[in-house]
Amino acid sequence: MSLPRTINHVGSLSGSPSVLGGSSSLQELLSTTFSNTYQSAKAASPSVVGATDIAPYVVGLDSITKVRMFALKVVSGASIKVKLTSVAGALQSLYVSSLLLWNSPNSGDEITVIQLVGTADVELVIAGDTA
Repeated sequence: MSLPRTINHVGSLSGSPSVLGGSSSLQELLSTTFSNTYQSAKAASPSVVGATDIAPYVVGLDSITKVRMFALKVVSGASIKVKLTSVAGALQSLYVSSLLLWNSPNSGDEITVIQLVGTADVELVIAGDTA
């Protein structure tokens, strides 16, 4: 049995000069802060080598059945294709060259499969439900 995990992210997207005009100082454009408690969480730092659409690297979810928070950082290598399965559809794809941060605590928005295609060293964190 896993213990509940609280995942906190504190951050903001900012830019300079301000898009609101006036001051040329750094301006917060969007707060990215969130905090949620999930039934389980997992972190990993895999090296993905030569994964293809036919033979992708499948992220092991361990006891997590519904991923509600997913963070992926490409540490080195080329962009990595991230293929996600959710209630919205099977194996939806996007490319990540630096950072992907996804948080969706609402029921029905969960990810059930995460696959990676390409070659890169990545760090990832997932959190969600175990049942």
